[in-house]
Amino acid sequence: MSLARTLPLRIEPVPGEALDSWLEAIASRHGVRFGDVLHQCGITSTGPGGWIRLLGRDAIARIAHVTGLSPYDVDAMALPRNPGAPTSTSTCLARVLPSGPWDWRANSRYCPHCLNDTGGRWKLIWRMNWTFACLTHKCLLADECPACRCDQRRIAHSMTSVPGLGQCRGVRQRNQTGALRACDTHLASMRPIDLSDSPAFLDAQQQVMETILAAPPDAPRDHHGPAAELATLRVLVRWVAKTIDYAQLDPHDVLASCGPGHLNLMALIAGSADRNAAAETAASTAIALTILNARNVAEASQIWRDLMIAATHGRIRRLTESDQNALIPFIRSAYRSAYIDANAQHKLRRRFSTSAAKHQLLRPEGGSGRLTR
Repeated sequence: MSLARTLPLRIEPVPGEALDSWLEAIASRHGVRFGDVLHQCGITSTGPGGWIRLLGRDAIARIAHVTGLSPYDVDAMALPRNPGAPTSTSTCLARVLPSGPWDWRANSRYCPHCLNDTGGRWKLIWRMNWTFACLTHKCLLADECPACRCDQRRIAHSMTSVPGLGQCRGVRQRNQTGALRACDTHLASMRPIDLSDSPAFLDAQQQVMETILAAPPDAPRDHHGPAAELATLRVLVRWVAKTIDYAQLDPHDVLASCGPGHLNLMALIAGSADRNAAAETAASTAIALTILNARNVAEASQIWRDLMIAATHGRIRRLTESDQNALIPFIRSAYRSAYIDANAQHKLRRRFSTSAAKHQLLRPEGGSGRLTR
């Protein structure tokens, strides 16, 4: 591989920064177009998915040479990908999570306070579906721009302009000439949802992070280790997210067994016309952890049964065989017991409702002996 020309200025990444954010910071500091930096680094893809996740050994080596960083530092800013690249020794949370269709997001969440503190630099963990809260600033992460409602970093920055760090890339509206106008809202100015009074969500985020760090990609997948616990939590969160309609269910009914700490955010979700993905992930994770953290099978089964009954519209959502097999043993036993009990109660309710309707239909009206129609 021929050596490319190095950049004149060395820009250090901030702790936990994503590769695309760092390359934008390099372009901004040099005052050059973003596409020029990508070209110098040998990056030909115009989409962030191709160069934040699918980089090979040679690509990482070239970026490291051009920017003055080590290959390991560059690797630490990219998502897990194909096995041909060097293995980073970084303990960055986002680097130790196995790559899966549910774990990573096509766009990025963000903490406005963190953007303000770092001058508009984006963390890699914000691209994780598991990340919904900032533990430093005790707030919910944002999903979109408050001005144009566009989600963030789904597409790469314009190749022909100097990046504006921490600014929205969405299109807000057309100007008077009919041309598209960039939003360019400074996202650090957004006021996020404060979670200081909702410790259950912060505790849930902390537990998720600790579980991921304890379950690296090469960890043995037995039925009792951190990797198995993470797989179980993934199944639980997905089940809760698919089962509970936060906009229509009374949070007090659904979360009665989960503690009052959940209700503040749940009430906000239910009362909002806009979908808040981070809030729903936070609520689903906190609920799922009440099952996973149960002291025994009976307690876990009772919590899951109550959720099944409270959240059911029509029939109870059943786990696939694959999802059941992914559960750790005591949670699998709790699920089977909860499903049997909830299904029996659901059938009993339907039978009672049908009988009551028939009784109402056939009841004599005012003692006259005539049947109501």
